[in-house]
Amino acid sequence: ETYSSEWTIIVGPFSALAMSHYTLTSAPASQPLNCIVGQVVGITIAILIAYSDLELYLRQSFSCAASVFVMSLLGLIHPPAASTSVIFSSGTLDWSEMLAFLMGYVIIIIVA
Repeated sequence: ETYSSEWTIIVGPFSALAMSHYTLTSAPASQPLNCIVGQVVGITIAILIAYSDLELYLRQSFSCAASVFVMSLLGLIHPPAASTSVIFSSGTLDWSEMLAFLMGYVIIIIVA
């Protein structure tokens, strides 16, 4: 029996957060503000881009680049947020999954 769903793909950003949060505790990208704001920025940009008629590879490339650009402007860099934006720009995940994803992030941050 195989287990596959769109939820299995989002394990990557969670594992990246756990690694950075538990091993790089003093790094700016691991700070809670950077984690939460970076994810909100990345996912919001990705979902908005997912509504466009661009090809998938263009949506994913542009969402990653735009997410990094906006996080840089805000001074709140969080590298896993760029990978999350690539996942969400595919168009299979929406605003409700964003809330579930952010709740998982908050839980990881609280436990740390």
